[in-house]
Amino acid sequence: MRDTFSLLKDLQSELGKHFSGSLFPIPKTKPEEENGFRAPIINIGHLPPKRSMPANADFPKTSDDPPFIIIRLWEGTQWKKNAVGNRVHEIKIGFLCGIFSSENSEETEAGYNYIINMADGVQQALFSKRYWGSDNWSIEGPIEWKLGLQKELGIYNAGLQTHPFYGAIVTATFEGPALEFPPMNGITNAEEK
Repeated sequence: MRDTFSLLKDLQSELGKHFSGSLFPIPKTKPEEENGFRAPIINIGHLPPKRSMPANADFPKTSDDPPFIIIRLWEGTQWKKNAVGNRVHEIKIGFLCGIFSSENSEETEAGYNYIINMADGVQQALFSKRYWGSDNWSIEGPIEWKLGLQKELGIYNAGLQTHPFYGAIVTATFEGPALEFPPMNGITNAEEK
């Protein structure tokens, strides 16, 4: 049976493999520290909640600091029929990318470089397999991306960045077999047209 969450877990696993050797800058925890680097944290749905911090903490390090990729189910439908008349489940998934750049606000090239590389990496990972989630899902249609950070209500504007944090979103539409309605009065699903 098709399972939407297994698709999300498969995507998380594949992105983890793809980015395991990719290092992105992390914010300092103390002013005298050198900048560190790590692979992005990849979560489903949202970032982990912030930890409690002392009110006067300078450079607090939290579990939702960049770099990160959030896999978020965007929307879906289950009414479409494919060429052979079977119902299809179509879902759109967003991959929200976030990075930190230690350069100053006049020198933003590195920040753009990192966020574009992350968005490109997500697209490469999406094209690494034809079938996903126990072979029940495939990518249909274009993979799209926009640069920009999240604003209120989760709306993204292309190009909007707030230094030193940069963001992008990559979206892809997946199709898989939909659950069929039970037969009505002895009529099979194939006969219901």
